[in-house]
Amino acid sequence: MSDKKLKSNSCAVVASAEAQTRETLRIALQTEGLEPLLCGDGADALETITDRDITCVRMLVIETFLPKTDGFDLVRKLEESGNAFQSPVLMLTARGEGKWRAGSIIRLRADD
Repeated sequence: MSDKKLKSNSCAVVASAEAQTRETLRIALQTEGLEPLLCGDGADALETITDRDITCVRMLVIETFLPKTDGFDLVRKLEESGNAFQSPVLMLTARGEGKWRAGSIIRLRADD
């Protein structure tokens, strides 16, 4: 797990298996005044979110295909946890697998 000490009360959780993607998003989010909390897999992202004051998380940027817990399962677990996670979720995917992916996202209260 990376160093996730909170420096501000506005953070964004980034979950990507790719180090370059995490770094690119880190720079972009810091430019926007958010503290990025970088995670290399879905299980780490879930732990990061549940281990802190949920109100500090302004957004979640996750890949759909992550090690340990994929992006869809991560969102489902957050929904089921009852911790009132209401922040926007941006799901990243490089695969164009058609209607079933869009359907899975929409079932999780997301816009395609």
